[in-house]
Amino acid sequence: MQDIERKLYQYQDCKRRIAEIENRMQEIMAKHDAVAEWVLRSPRLNDVKVQSGQTSDSVVDAVIRMVDVYGAQCDILREEWLDADYIMRDVRRIVDAAGLTEAERRYTELRYFEGRTPKQIARDMDYSDSWLRDIKNSALEKIQSV
Repeated sequence: MQDIERKLYQYQDCKRRIAEIENRMQEIMAKHDAVAEWVLRSPRLNDVKVQSGQTSDSVVDAVIRMVDVYGAQCDILREEWLDADYIMRDVRRIVDAAGLTEAERRYTELRYFEGRTPKQIARDMDYSDSWLRDIKNSALEKIQSV
């Protein structure tokens, strides 16, 4: 049963990771947009440089490469987000397919999806610790059988 509990605990880890990824992506996209806007608004020296025999503006080229780096970072984060989302969906699918009772489902959601402690859950559900342990064990057996 420890293996199935580990899988269920992944849900919270993935949920936390997705929030971190989304925050990081917002930061990167803000930097990306600021750099891209600067490039679009900056005077392009290419016309002047071509007339004088030079072929490109090295500063603008470097900034454009930086925009590409931000895009690549977002692509990596997007893949991590998709991986975490897949795990969360898989855990949900397993729990949904387990045929849990209302009490078992509520326990599973509170414990593994919301990260509450058994004492908090016992208080919220108005069950004794021993009754809650029975609900937990029953839920884990059903989930493990999926």
